[in-house]
Amino acid sequence: MTKLLTERAACEYLSVSRPFLAKGRAEGQRAGHAVTPPFIKAGRMIRYEIQALDAWIEEHRKGGAN
Repeated sequence: MTKLLTERAACEYLSVSRPFLAKGRAEGQRAGHAVTPPFIKAGRMIRYEIQALDAWIEEHRKGGAN
C-alpha cells in the first residue's frame, strides 16, 4: 500500500515551507522556477507519496557519493 502524506506532513518530511510546495504546484515546471515533488490532486485534496518525496530528495542531492 502506498503511503500518502498531506501537504503539511510533506513539508515536515522535506523541511520546506507550505508556500514552497504551493508555488511549485501553481507554477509547474517552468524554466527558472524551483522544481517541486510530484503530487496527487483529487478535488481539493493534495497528497504526496513518500516514495516520490524520497526520489525528489535524491534527484536534488549535491556532492558526495550518491
